[in-house]
Amino acid sequence: MEPVRCHFSMIFERAVTMLKQLIPTIILLFVSLRNLRPLWIIVGIGAIILLASGYLILLWRRTFVYTSEDQLIVSTGVFWKKQTAIPFEKINTVDLSRNVLQRLLGTSRLKVDSGAVKVAKSSSELDLVFSLEQARTLRKHILQLADSARQKEQDSNTGIISSHPGNTENITAAEDRITETDQTWHHGDADSSEKKPSAAAFFGVNELEEDTDYESSENSEQERSYQAGISSLIIYALTKSKIAAGLLAVISFFAIFDEFLTDDLISQAEKGLKRAAETIMSQQTALLILFAIIIMLSIYIIANIITILMTIIKYYHFRARRSSDHLYIRYGLLTEKSFSMPVRNIHAIIIKQSLIRRRLGMVSIEVQSIGYGDDDKETALLLPLVKADESASLLQLLLPEYSVVTELNTSPRKALRRFLIVPVLIVLLVVVIPSLIWFRLGLLSLLLLLPLVIFTRWLGYKNAAIGYNENVVEIRNGSWHSSLYRIKTEAVQTIGTRAHPLLRRAGLAHYELNY
Repeated sequence: MEPVRCHFSMIFERAVTMLKQLIPTIILLFVSLRNLRPLWIIVGIGAIILLASGYLILLWRRTFVYTSEDQLIVSTGVFWKKQTAIPFEKINTVDLSRNVLQRLLGTSRLKVDSGAVKVAKSSSELDLVFSLEQARTLRKHILQLADSARQKEQDSNTGIISSHPGNTENITAAEDRITETDQTWHHGDADSSEKKPSAAAFFGVNELEEDTDYESSENSEQERSYQAGISSLIIYALTKSKIAAGLLAVISFFAIFDEFLTDDLISQAEKGLKRAAETIMSQQTALLILFAIIIMLSIYIIANIITILMTIIKYYHFRARRSSDHLYIRYGLLTEKSFSMPVRNIHAIIIKQSLIRRRLGMVSIEVQSIGYGDDDKETALLLPLVKADESASLLQLLLPEYSVVTELNTSPRKALRRFLIVPVLIVLLVVVIPSLIWFRLGLLSLLLLLPLVIFTRWLGYKNAAIGYNENVVEIRNGSWHSSLYRIKTEAVQTIGTRAHPLLRRAGLAHYELNY
């Protein structure tokens, strides 16, 4: 493939990124040089803009992507030329994403991840913006070459030699051919979206997936897919914890604006709150309680509405599709994302269930694979929220490699006191001693705190379990939110135990597994 230059809009994206990084420096310069003449300040700003623009234009002109016989090569740099060569058999995911601005410009971001140790979790070996048509063509080309490289590697490892030079049939794909009569499973209200023009088509959500159907038509029966309905996304949003998010938002607000709050503003706010408190306290107790309930309900309803809207916008038209030995995941309304990854590079799945979802009989399933879930605030979802009794059939549809289950060994009864002793002692030390010294009524907090700690640790005891067979290792842990890790046996790196003298005396130990 001839060298391809990324889209010129990458200049503006890098300029915005550079500006964000230089904001502290710019503020410091303005404060330090505020006594200079305005003319010199304007000249300085102009020079900085000119130099930065020149550098970014040169960087854009000298950034190319091309392929050799067995590698994807990224060449970039202005003063120091840098080349990154990624062997095709090492490529883990090839992803496309488009935000609102990129949709307006007709561009798309192309990311390639190999899982290299020296590359930061939030970084990729290739992360550039191309025109939409170029990005789709590049992804299709890279996926084809990556599949060919893996097939050659597999054939060489197993000693398979083709007797006819023209025989290029994918032997593994033929052996793994699936013959189920019903190979497409839709959830919730997804069926109707395939029968008539949908809002997803109006917003262009389907655009990124056009290039993924690169398999030949003879393998089309291997395709299986799942599409999340709006109802499942709403339940997924409603069962998410919004209290922690609200507290974090309040803390962040005060952390950001603390520097801008003057003593006058603080004193005026205190007076206003005092007057409001006096007005409220002057009312009858029943009205006061009613007012507090209305406020709390209003906050809870608003938080739920915001969470539902944000979840639908983020995961709109969520679809997971299995085709041959690749898994494709696509979602998004304003910012649409499309991920493609070889199944062989998915090392584990995580079946998550909160206490509320457990009562509803529903689970959420995530995958662990390099490149998917690495971006900030991105969750590596495979199934947003499905019924627990349907999860096995869906895994058989999309990832049959992980549909197997093991016999889980739970913690013995004698381990229960080990779950309880240390947390209970910590609570007693933290609450009882200060209360006896300063404020004896503080002991009343134990009536709420102690049962909560005991119940939390009891849930941890009930959820702790481990099991394995020749294909997978299963580990379950958590308290209010339980997680079942189903890990590919060949992905396990180390297994160990950890125990202090008291645990050893009781014949117990903590298991530690790295994969």
